[in-house]
This record gives sequence, C-alpha cells and structure tokens, in this order.
Amino acid sequence: MLFDETPDKVTGVIFDVNIRVKHINCDTPFSGISLTASTSCPKVTVINSDNSFNVKVAAGGTVILTDTDITINSTVFSGYPSSVASNIVVEDTAGNAVGEKVGEIWEVPSSGDSKVNRANPTKHNAVALNSGVPFFTNDAIDQNRGRGTDFFTLPVNNPFGNVNRFTDDLGGTGYTSDVVIDWSSHDQVGDTVLGYFRIPVTAAFFATMLAGQPYTRASLSSWFVMNLNEGRSISNQGIFRNPFNYSPFNVDISTIPDRLWSNYTDNGAGAWRWAPTALSPIGLTALQRAILVRSYTLTELGL
Repeated sequence: MLFDETPDKVTGVIFDVNIRVKHINCDTPFSGISLTASTSCPKVTVINSDNSFNVKVAAGGTVILTDTDITINSTVFSGYPSSVASNIVVEDTAGNAVGEKVGEIWEVPSSGDSKVNRANPTKHNAVALNSGVPFFTNDAIDQNRGRGTDFFTLPVNNPFGNVNRFTDDLGGTGYTSDVVIDWSSHDQVGDTVLGYFRIPVTAAFFATMLAGQPYTRASLSSWFVMNLNEGRSISNQGIFRNPFNYSPFNVDISTIPDRLWSNYTDNGAGAWRWAPTALSPIGLTALQRAILVRSYTLTELGL
C-alpha cells in the first residue's frame, strides 16, 4: 500500500495491494487459523489391535471412539470407554472377591469346591465329634458341635474332589504309603495341609525321640513328633479310651509300651503323652512311641 505524502493531499495516488498467502491444508494450522480438512490430502487410518475398528479420516479431521460393551455370561454391561482399561469386580453377596483367572476364563468355584472360600476362608470351629454313642442328653457326642457332618466328613469337597476328611496322599483310601492327610487342617490361603505317618516311631526316651527330628518318611523329610493340638485334632473321643484306634490310623495305645509322646514338656522334668484315660505328663525316661506329622503343600500331593 502506498500513501500520499504531498502537502495538499491532492496529487497523490493510492494503491490497494492484495497479498495471497498459500497454506497447505495437510499441515496442522497455527494458532488462530481454522481450516477445513482437505479431501485431497492422504487419509489417516485408525485401527485397534484386532482390526475390528478400522476407520479412515481426512487429515485434520476427528475420530470419536464409541463406548464399548462388556458381556459376562450373556449379560451386557454398557458405557465403558473403549480406550480406558476397565475393572470388572466379581464378588459374593458378602462383598468378598471371588474367583480366579483360568486361561481366558474367570472361574468362580462351585459351592462344593474346596477353593470356594480361598480368597476369604470361612472361619470354622472344631471338627464335629459324632463318632460313638451318646450316654446323656446334650453330652459331647449328642450335641455334635462343630463343622462337617461327623468326625470323618468335611462340609465341602477337599481338593481331591471328595468330602473325606482323611485321605491318603493320592486322594484315596488305600494308604499304601502309610501317609494320612487330614483335610480338616487345610490352609486354603497357603495351600498347605497336615499329613500324619500312621506307623508310630519305635518306643524311646523323650530326648531320644526329639533328637531324631526331623525324620524322613514316605521319601520326604521334615517329619516331626506331633504336638498337643495336632494330636488332639485326630484324637477320636468316640473310641472308648483308645482315641487313635480307628481307621485309617489303627494305633492302639491300650498297653503301656504303646503310649504316644507329644513334643511338649512343661517343666523340663516330664513330657506329655497320650494314655488310654488321659493326656498327661510322665517322666522323660519312660519308653513311649510317637506319631509323626509334617506340613504338605498341595503341589507335593500333585494338586
């Protein structure tokens, strides 16, 4: 543009000049400039990982990803942003998370599966005692307090798929290895369970019995003399004054050489043992047998 610089402003000439600026629409416009996307520029392809979403858009255009649906057992949950990771919560009616990923399936155990409460194990009281004849109304055997149907029957399947409290290390009742697995002791979080070796250690003094630990049985190490609670757990008070003399243990303690040591001593002068009429202390130089126990992992049992 030219300006008239003469004093009278009469003889000057004014020119209007238009300057054309060329902008390539394929480029991203600078601030303050809004241009329509060019149809002549190369298009951009937007796809997802399995190519089920495949859209071409002109340069400078916009793609809006629609929300996605998630279907669980034919039930549709809508409105999940397709580019955002979603967290689907699976829980029981008490609000406990349940189930686990098995392959490409989220598996929730059935009510008979031993894993049903693995995430939040049910707290049980002692095993039911119903093994014997009640002599009075409301005595221990008559009331039968505790979990399970009776002394030998679990309230849910064990990991071998049956309700037997006691199995061998193969899940059956053959006991060829003389190992007795007590599924009432199953730790559902750590996946461990107590195993007992049903052939007692030969009678020995208390110190000698403990010095032999850990023992090796059934080709496995880490067997120990059972403690008071481990012994009480398998002590069947429905058997008259011979609480270990039942299948699958069949350990008779009716005679003096056949009593069973626990590993507990309360004063260093005597140790507790199981006798027909009582669990009581005796001198350390008595000759008593012992039942051994170890903690099995489910992996060791092939589970």
